[in-house]
Amino acid sequence: MGIGRATRGSCIYLYGTKQKLCTSALTHYIEIKQRKINTPKLGSLDPIESFTTVASMYAAMVARQPTSRFNGVNIKDGTLTHVFYIRYDDSLFWLDTGSFFIDFKGYGTTKTRRFRLLAIKPLDENNEWMLIQASERGDSLLEANEC
Repeated sequence: MGIGRATRGSCIYLYGTKQKLCTSALTHYIEIKQRKINTPKLGSLDPIESFTTVASMYAAMVARQPTSRFNGVNIKDGTLTHVFYIRYDDSLFWLDTGSFFIDFKGYGTTKTRRFRLLAIKPLDENNEWMLIQASERGDSLLEANEC
């Protein structure tokens, strides 16, 4: 990845490649969620986790490398697996990558895939595009993917 070179209109050429990214490629609806860990219920040792949506948008999603899964859980957490390209939004720079996740519901499925947010970076000098680096956790319904 790198800084892109802006073009006229709503497209950008990705630096170092011949790939062009346009707003028409933003076809995946994603939600950025903040995880909050609350104190356990009386008599329990397990903390209660809740997820609150802080932003939602359309993105272009690109897989960077495969995941290593065991029972639907990515066992290589923290490894960059996917990149999301989005329109620039300066309100996203305050996100602490440790407690934010991306939920994505694929086409033709009811399962939601969860990604741990690793980094958010501007993609061009004109502040038109951003990229989000993420590590896939797996199915959001599995308790192991919430951590």
